[in-house]
Amino acid sequence: MMIVKLGFLAGLLFPTAATSTTMTDAPAPPSNEAVRDRLIEIQRHQPDLSWILKEPPAYARQPKTSAETAGADRLAALAKAARRAGLDKPPRIVAELLAAQTLVLAEAQRQAIEAQIRITDDEIMARIREMPDLYDEYRMSHIFVAFGELPDHTMRSDAEAVRRAQAIRERILKGESFETLAVAESDDKSTASEGGMLSSMFGTYMDDAFFPAVRVLAEGAISEPVRGARGYHLIRLEQRTKSDSKRTRFLAEEALRSERFARAVQATIDAATADLNEPGVDAAR
Repeated sequence: MMIVKLGFLAGLLFPTAATSTTMTDAPAPPSNEAVRDRLIEIQRHQPDLSWILKEPPAYARQPKTSAETAGADRLAALAKAARRAGLDKPPRIVAELLAAQTLVLAEAQRQAIEAQIRITDDEIMARIREMPDLYDEYRMSHIFVAFGELPDHTMRSDAEAVRRAQAIRERILKGESFETLAVAESDDKSTASEGGMLSSMFGTYMDDAFFPAVRVLAEGAISEPVRGARGYHLIRLEQRTKSDSKRTRFLAEEALRSERFARAVQATIDAATADLNEPGVDAAR
């Protein structure tokens, strides 16, 4: 399941509280920006936050040891001492606590949304009928011709790149080896040494820019230049393996669930944002 970016939720979940008029010596609470900045830092360090609140893996469910119990008790005692000493009051620590609370609450909401998604058999079968070859497995090779700034700091225009790709394709069609040209001409150096060979993938995971070109290829055929984000690809279909019914069903259901989840998450965020922006609504609610 996709990772929900949580940094901007700080301002939605934790609006800045007003400073108390009876506590003139109390430090000002951290701003929404400070909490948001800390969330960004946390996500850069550990971007996959989906583990929060989830069922722990098997190795984490082993019986706890006496050393682990003692260690947890020591941490709890240190935290209690910190609160007694007022160490939970400085803005920097308050921002850390709010950031952690934001992550936990946002993940709880994400899981609640996920649990409500239901995909019916009729929906799955309708999706499969729309494009059954989306669930086949494709093994491909490619030759990549980049545009923009190249590794040697020279520039190649979009038009120059597509002409170069077309010229390479013509050489292949006239009998030159695809693998030899991949080694010599491809700008994807990570695959050039392997004759342009790519990892196998199911059509449902293929970039939308490439799947329409790949799905119509016969095995051994080479596509016209396909434009990607950074250049043009000549794609040769090495092998296409029909997916069995069980795998097809799984992939179709997974795609439907992912799409519905993304829409539900966005709708929840939109509703929360509208609620907070509504005149007269208490933002701390």
